[in-house]
Amino acid sequence: MSGTVDRAFEEPGSSKRIFALDAMRGLAACVVVLYHFRLAFAMDGVRWYLRLFFAGRQAVVFFFVLSGYVLSLPYWRGRQFPYLAYVVRRGFRIYVPYVAAVLVAVAGAWWFSNARLPLTQWFYRTWHSPLTVELVVRQLLMGTGGELNTAFWSLRYEVEMSIVFPLLCWVMVRVRAYGAAALGLAVAMIGLGEHSATLVWGSCFLLGAALAGGQREVGAVYRRTPRVMKWVGLGLVVFGYCSDVVVVVALGACGALTFAVHSRARIWLETAAPVYLGRVSYSVYLIHGTVLQATLVLLYGRVPQWLLGAVFLGATWVVSHLFCAYVEEPATRLGRRLTRPRQARRGTMTEDRVAA
Repeated sequence: MSGTVDRAFEEPGSSKRIFALDAMRGLAACVVVLYHFRLAFAMDGVRWYLRLFFAGRQAVVFFFVLSGYVLSLPYWRGRQFPYLAYVVRRGFRIYVPYVAAVLVAVAGAWWFSNARLPLTQWFYRTWHSPLTVELVVRQLLMGTGGELNTAFWSLRYEVEMSIVFPLLCWVMVRVRAYGAAALGLAVAMIGLGEHSATLVWGSCFLLGAALAGGQREVGAVYRRTPRVMKWVGLGLVVFGYCSDVVVVVALGACGALTFAVHSRARIWLETAAPVYLGRVSYSVYLIHGTVLQATLVLLYGRVPQWLLGAVFLGATWVVSHLFCAYVEEPATRLGRRLTRPRQARRGTMTEDRVAA
């Protein structure tokens, strides 16, 4: 679910960052937070007109599509990093904050494990297994279980795809955007047939990359489309995104990204609040499950549910902001610094000495 903080969200042929995509990632993180809060109290489906606001699994698909989009842009433009530098940056961007979040979850499990509350079975999937060294090591190796944090499972697929993605991009650049889209759909069909989660989730990255490769053409088509057809298209995007079929959700996510970049909604998405949500979205994703479990253990039955929810949301954003400022962003900057060309590093060190 991570996206990137490098110069990935850029206009075609420009160095201007598309902050609307940051904002979309932040809004998707908010949906995951609401989804998990609701699961603690009810696991049945929501009414159709509320589904978009509690589409947590769909939001994960969106994260994968968005990652494929932004990670592929340098390859479509012929400005890709050397593989080793790319892997180091991704490691510091994704894995280092993940390790810190695992340690926070371990501390929470140590203090608040095995609470018996009249909540759903979903609540009992986390912090109710014995806290062993084996469990912690398995989580550090990015196991997909939710024993320590309900949201950690998706990061394994993010890392797996990050490792092989440069090779896939090399292929996609040669088959062009349409070929990349066909490849993504083929991988999705194979994954569904073989019941392979890796292939199914991987197809979401490929479809996002295909959209990035064809973004000029997509933008031109969008501008020529009559307004009434744009509204029809938006309805189809929402309908597809809210489905239960991963490949349909991924196509809906591609449509949502298209509207975010090319429609008037971009003006609102690039205001301060949505962009801030995008900034802290990865930290929110990593931390909110731990905050939710702790809040439920400490407050359930002691305060009204609405107040419990308000405390959970407030605590999530405070802790996420601190985690972003003191863990995620420093780790990302360190990854950049380590992979910066040697000459540029020397220049930076000289500037730092002069400033001092």
